[in-house]
Amino acid sequence: MKNYVKKSYLLFFVFVAITTQSIAVRPFVTDDATLIGFRRAEVANWFYVTGETAEIWHSFNYGITHWLEMNLIGFQGLQRGYVPGVDGAEGNYRWRYSWTAPLIQAKFLIRNFEPNSWPGVTFAIGSDLPFGNRPFRTSEDDGPAFRAPRPGGLGFFSFTQAIGMEEQLLLHASVGATWMDNNPDGDDWGLIWGIGTQFTTGLRDLYGIAEFISGDPYIRGQGGFAWQLGARYFISDDFQFDIGFGSGLGGDNDLREGWWLTGGFRWVLNFDRGNRHQFSRQGRIVQ
Repeated sequence: MKNYVKKSYLLFFVFVAITTQSIAVRPFVTDDATLIGFRRAEVANWFYVTGETAEIWHSFNYGITHWLEMNLIGFQGLQRGYVPGVDGAEGNYRWRYSWTAPLIQAKFLIRNFEPNSWPGVTFAIGSDLPFGNRPFRTSEDDGPAFRAPRPGGLGFFSFTQAIGMEEQLLLHASVGATWMDNNPDGDDWGLIWGIGTQFTTGLRDLYGIAEFISGDPYIRGQGGFAWQLGARYFISDDFQFDIGFGSGLGGDNDLREGWWLTGGFRWVLNFDRGNRHQFSRQGRIVQ
């Protein structure tokens, strides 16, 4: 009995460590046209590091039906920002902690993709809830990393084309817009889009990633252009690690003007005891 209790506690702490402390996965900003699946859950954590920030992003996704997925996303981290001095004193740069959660998103499957056939299509729509502390920087500075706690929203379509019967090459594209309540300055609208690819490397479980993006659906008011290269490694079909490196290419950018390093993990849990659907490694409904 004691061994059973010890094993139960060990499994519990391993689960907590994985889901809340392990730093890890979203190298892709461009979304893919797949869903988690009915009664399947996905836990993802990823880190995001630049020359001025150190952030951890968390995501929990659950398949309500085979065509509807719900997402909860939150952010926390540190940023080195300028703090003005008081009563004429000289200001300085300090590291500050900030968080915002949750961003609630619904993702709908319009068409499942098939290898060497027409691309798959999904549509996602979401909204920020006004929770969290204030942004790292004031309005007089270069701009905040997180836009909390002002309400906002997003909506975008995603497309995925698979080439090769074993999905050796995936082509992704996303296009949409973001909105943020920026009163008293007025509403802030932004166009977001991206194109990306995932491809086999010759090693069975290792894939390469490359993309070109403008803006980010989860960071409001961010434009400009950026690129990213990375790798994705599958421990199993339901557990993977990702890592990526990218840099901005100019434009109206807050975070994307410099370099960044990102990495993380994705863990899919199946609660559908009937196993109504089978999925490929890339998330496509097979049957």
